[in-house]
Amino acid sequence: MLRSCSRRFGVLALTISGLVAACSPAGVGTSPAGSAAPPSATSTPAGPRQITSGNLPPGTYATTLFQPPLTFTLADGWFSLFPDDPDEVAFERNGYTEGFYIGRVGQVVDPVTNPVVSAPTDLVAWLSKHPAFRPVGAPTNVTVAGIAGRAVELDVIGAPETEVFAYPTGNTRVHPGSRFRYIVLPIAGPALVLTCFGTSRNAFDEASPLVDASLASLAIRG
Repeated sequence: MLRSCSRRFGVLALTISGLVAACSPAGVGTSPAGSAAPPSATSTPAGPRQITSGNLPPGTYATTLFQPPLTFTLADGWFSLFPDDPDEVAFERNGYTEGFYIGRVGQVVDPVTNPVVSAPTDLVAWLSKHPAFRPVGAPTNVTVAGIAGRAVELDVIGAPETEVFAYPTGNTRVHPGSRFRYIVLPIAGPALVLTCFGTSRNAFDEASPLVDASLASLAIRG
């Protein structure tokens, strides 16, 4: 999903490309001739790397602004769309065709009337019934970072750039033909939503094991 301001997952990749593109122009992650390369993650000898915009080397990362604080590992090839902010971190790869997003979802866009409203108590059920999605099987019970939650896999079938989640910095959008897996973990405050994204079934299948490995390493600090 991508943010409408072109900072949100899948939406960001598609909107840029054309998930941007709201997740994906050709050559994303590269620099034009004569320009500086995108900044890469920095690290300190004593701890995990911080998340910065640009290409991220493989390793362990820790959020700085996102709450609750998280640590997790990333494989090679991920590109950070922006430094982590209080409600989202977003990574994509392979020309923005694959995504891994972590967000606090406190508001959603009503699919019928379109205004921003408070997120429903059962976000998985809401997503499963959303007209932009077609469920791929039934929701399942999962445990991530020691927290029991629910997961649902969905194909996007709605009109282009359907807005789904609402954030102060822009709403996320989804595009037809893409596939998402949402994992919703109930924690204090807005739900913690972990998302795996692909602009196609093949892209999703490539991203899924990498995202699963990162989720297996996920620790929620504090």
